[in-house]
Amino acid sequence: MYAETSQSQNIILTKILAWLIELVSGGVPGSTAVSVLSASAAANHQVVKTSSGIVLSVNAHNSSGSTRYLHVFDATALPLDGTIPTLAPVQVPTDSTGSIDFISTGRPFYTGLVVAFSSTATTLTNAGGGMFDVVYR
Repeated sequence: MYAETSQSQNIILTKILAWLIELVSGGVPGSTAVSVLSASAAANHQVVKTSSGIVLSVNAHNSSGSTRYLHVFDATALPLDGTIPTLAPVQVPTDSTGSIDFISTGRPFYTGLVVAFSSTATTLTNAGGGMFDVVYR
């Protein structure tokens, strides 16, 4: 006798299957392949994409001497200081890595995708000191 699966279990299984198909085939009909941007040098920000797309994960390593905040913007260029980030900021202590993860669902960005380090949490105060690794479509 087989146990029935709930609707939420079926949704999870469908997402896992779609992810596995994409992983094996490099893409599924109607989507684009996954891209990775890895900064090779310390930076204060990175323009990842200048058109719409889907972010799957963002990792940021803080190599500065003080706490930084990872900010993500739906934009095509670094916004002015004082701009509120699109996503809730992530605190990244000195010599640590902070992450934002949407691997299972993705998070749409309609204009573009820019990641930045800020010395303040609630609004952008442009600050250097780290490297970014972004997975997106």
